[in-house]
Amino acid sequence: MRSIVLALVISVGSVAALEARPIRTNTPGTGVFIGTGLVSQILCEESSQVGSTLSGCTLLGDFRYTPATHWVLGVRAPLYVEREVSHQGRGWSRSGVGDVELSTKYRFFRQVGPWFDRHAAIEVGAKLPTGESRIEDGSLPATLAHRLAPGTGSTDYFAELIYQQGQGRFVWGGGLQYRRNGTGEEGYRFGDVARLSFDLEYIAFPREYKTPGKEVFLLLEGALVHRSDDEFVGAAISTGGTELLLAPGVQHIASEQMLLSLSLQFPVWSDLELQSIESDWSLLVELRFAF
Repeated sequence: MRSIVLALVISVGSVAALEARPIRTNTPGTGVFIGTGLVSQILCEESSQVGSTLSGCTLLGDFRYTPATHWVLGVRAPLYVEREVSHQGRGWSRSGVGDVELSTKYRFFRQVGPWFDRHAAIEVGAKLPTGESRIEDGSLPATLAHRLAPGTGSTDYFAELIYQQGQGRFVWGGGLQYRRNGTGEEGYRFGDVARLSFDLEYIAFPREYKTPGKEVFLLLEGALVHRSDDEFVGAAISTGGTELLLAPGVQHIASEQMLLSLSLQFPVWSDLELQSIESDWSLLVELRFAF
């Protein structure tokens, strides 16, 4: 976290102020001092397998409430999901509301010194089957049909251990997450996911700090993601595998309350099963606002 560099940006008392953070990687930070924060994201991505392409965009709303400096309560909602599938010369599309995710983060470690800041947290949460998950066309393979739907119809759980450290103009950290997916629509179950993520950040501007604010950060984030096989009515489908993803990005603190981010993610290595859906690219645009 950049609280040493940005110490004067954080408001004193109960007034919320914005804190810079990674774009795709989780952070032990609370995002605001004491108060509320709102994140809006547009995520567009494309993935593929032999003979098929899955693409789409999602409008996400993420509400965060910080009752104390070491606790964060979150609600993440895909407000609108639009997806398209191209398979053997035919096309399908779906749109609607996605599944809501609830989470609680607890920062259990914090150490601050001259121009450095170290902290760690744990976050647990659940995804609820609130989105549109019914399968409208049985002519699509199950692996594509269930990814085309805005929701999964399942209740999923996750836990993540997160660490981050800032030293001068550099910030680095990462997290280890495990997601346990439940059984959803028509007996389909997405494979569990283990994710090891990292981020490296550099404060590019301003070159000399006279007053805090207007910072520009350059980021390189990454994730090593392993997915287990999906299951359909109890039978495994060869959709598992491992991918290494990298995501360069840029972030600008426009004001004490507003933060803008842009991140492009792409795969650099993969070891996937026959029916796996391989990531092609992912573009994320983000606006954060603290109340």
